[in-house]
Amino acid sequence: MADVSVLVPVYNTELYLRECLDSIAAAVNRCEAQISVEVLLADDGSTDGSAAVLSEYAEQYPYMRLYRRENRGAAAERNFLLRKARGEYVLFVDSDDRIRPEMIARLLGAAREQSADIAVCDLEFIYGDSTKNEVRSCLGDGENLYARLMDCELVAASCNKLIRRGLFEGLRYPGGAGPEDIAVIPVILARAERIAVVNEPLYQYRQREGSIMRSSFGAGQMAIPGRVRLCLQRAEVCGVSDKKMAILRRSLYERQVLAVMLFQIRRLPFAERGRALGWFVRRTEYVLPDFWARVRMDGAAFTESRAERAVLALSARLVRRHAFGCVSALWQGMNAAYDALHRG
Repeated sequence: MADVSVLVPVYNTELYLRECLDSIAAAVNRCEAQISVEVLLADDGSTDGSAAVLSEYAEQYPYMRLYRRENRGAAAERNFLLRKARGEYVLFVDSDDRIRPEMIARLLGAAREQSADIAVCDLEFIYGDSTKNEVRSCLGDGENLYARLMDCELVAASCNKLIRRGLFEGLRYPGGAGPEDIAVIPVILARAERIAVVNEPLYQYRQREGSIMRSSFGAGQMAIPGRVRLCLQRAEVCGVSDKKMAILRRSLYERQVLAVMLFQIRRLPFAERGRALGWFVRRTEYVLPDFWARVRMDGAAFTESRAERAVLALSARLVRRHAFGCVSALWQGMNAAYDALHRG
């Protein structure tokens, strides 16, 4: 059995794939000799040059194993790789991202030193213009470590967490539209008995046009309330405590659902915004009937600025009243002011 299984689903990322695989190879080389690492690569029916790149690396590095598959989507490939993994811990890496050379060793060392089920690190958002790169912490605010982890905007991300493989027992990534991580990772965080935190940006998360998480508003975003409901149902089945359930529910409602309303939809063109907001809000209220009773309406989940909190609180109240035209007009002014500030 390996110490760590690095799992890399691949689909049409030829432009970034060498960077990704080189970064993983560098991280494996940085590990001490007694640390065993396997790297499992799943080609999800790529139609660009990704297949040739994967073959090259699988031939060069004996610890890399390549599986060629018909196109089934990211969730199916993650589940497949989990079944193939033999590591005590697993680490997911998206094939257009990079990891720091010390990531595997640092996270595994932290997990073992603290007898932790999970080790989590900060992320660095990387852009085409490197001067725009920014570090995002894996911790927010809260009365204890679990609450602080759940208050993070990227709480549901699979990629910045080294996870004991046994925590995935009975859990699989759901297929179909929508971000699959939401239905899995928050449950795993709740199941963990101990979590180690490494406050270093060891994972480099590429921001690019056309990626799944940055695509325009559509079916994927509309599926988010359903993903949240599935996550909560799974947590209840797993016997998560009432205290953790309360923290989990608020995190999901605010960080995954309210954030889409107040930020992602806000950046849509004016002609699309009101309609998209109406669809998403009504979908949320149908799937999560207690939504408005559970979320904070004062903007505190997103900013410490009084002025920004006031605008977000007003926006949330208008959205709750289904005043979609009014809030869309408010956002039009906000977006113009934001763009003018950043042009200056």
